[in-house]
Amino acid sequence: AVHGQSKALEKSYLRLTALPRADEVRPLPVLAESFRLVQRRWEQERDYPYACEQLKSIRQDLTVQHLAGDGPRGRFALAVYEYHARLALLSCDSGEFGQCQAQLIPLHAAGLWTNAAEFGAY
Repeated sequence: AVHGQSKALEKSYLRLTALPRADEVRPLPVLAESFRLVQRRWEQERDYPYACEQLKSIRQDLTVQHLAGDGPRGRFALAVYEYHARLALLSCDSGEFGQCQAQLIPLHAAGLWTNAAEFGAY
C-alpha cells in the first residue's frame, strides 16, 4: 500500500492508469481535513459536481492506502461513503450512489453499523 504524503486539501479525481506516487496521495489526517472542507462547501454552495469530484478523490486516496478497514480508519471511510451516498441521492446520481453502496455493504458487514439500517433500506 502507498503511504500518502500530499498536503493538498483539494485534488481532482483522475482514474488511475498506473500505481500512484506517495506525493500525489493524501494521508488520513489530510483526508479528514479535506472531507470537512467538502462538507462546509456543500452546506454553503450545494455544488454537487465539486463535492462529487472531491469525495471521489478522497475515496480513491482511501482505497490506494487500504484505509477502509476496521477501527478509526474504517469509521472515517464509512463516514465518507455514507456522506457521498446521501449527496448522490439528493442529486439524483444513481451511478455514484451505487458505487458508494457497493462499498458500504462490506463496511457494514465488518461491524461498522452506524447507519446500516438506513442504507439497507435503499
